[in-house]
Amino acid sequence: MSRDRDRPDSELGGRIRSLEPPIPDPAFRERNRKLFAGRIAYEAEEDRRFEPVRSRRWLWSGAGLAAAAALAVALFAGSGTPAWEVWDVPSGGTFLVNGKPVSAEDAAGMRLPASARVQGCDLGRVRLGIPRMVSLELAPGTEVTVRSTRRLLRQPALSARVREGTAWGVTGPDFPGRALRVDTDQARIRVSGTTFAVVSGGDTTCVCVLNGDVEVKCKITGVVLSVHSVQQLLLDAAGPERRLSPLSPLQHELLRDVRDHTVF
Repeated sequence: MSRDRDRPDSELGGRIRSLEPPIPDPAFRERNRKLFAGRIAYEAEEDRRFEPVRSRRWLWSGAGLAAAAALAVALFAGSGTPAWEVWDVPSGGTFLVNGKPVSAEDAAGMRLPASARVQGCDLGRVRLGIPRMVSLELAPGTEVTVRSTRRLLRQPALSARVREGTAWGVTGPDFPGRALRVDTDQARIRVSGTTFAVVSGGDTTCVCVLNGDVEVKCKITGVVLSVHSVQQLLLDAAGPERRLSPLSPLQHELLRDVRDHTVF
């Protein structure tokens, strides 16, 4: 080791020597003197030092555990996944759920399984929904796949894929904003509180809005468009063509009828 490295720093040493010596706490010195003289039991001193910790342990084992349990119940109670249900089927009609026929009599109050594929009835409209959230009416022969998911402490996510036909939708009083996604071969539609229709047929998709706003993403071009009240948007799978126009009189009448007769 070099001589310079072993040599003390005279300036630093001087600064250290000039510092005021620490002054002990008189109360601390007195407590230590009594402990040494046997005037305070060591066990009593230990009890005094650890009393706050023991109090916290008691709080955790009693009221603390009760509060934690109540919080857990609240969290899990709000994390249930809402289920799609069958609400209306034409009397005497039959529709398909995952390829299996279900009669109108058996469909009353039926809860659909996860990712259920539903094909409408030839005798009239079939109505599906989630209580107070959304209602979906299927025109005769229309096929949709409906799903619902929810993560802990998150709003439910609802989806429907319209493969062929027409589906009219109405959102309810408890509908979580922008929670419903509707897909077709040409479009991805994001629904916020509104009355709408999705018409899927072959190479085209038509999105109709009576009131509110719907966001539509064209799967071909990636372009995102907004469809506002009393408007409809046509997407063509043959190319990037897209047409936004006033709502047709027929769809306007059908959407008003669906909205006015929907009861949550």
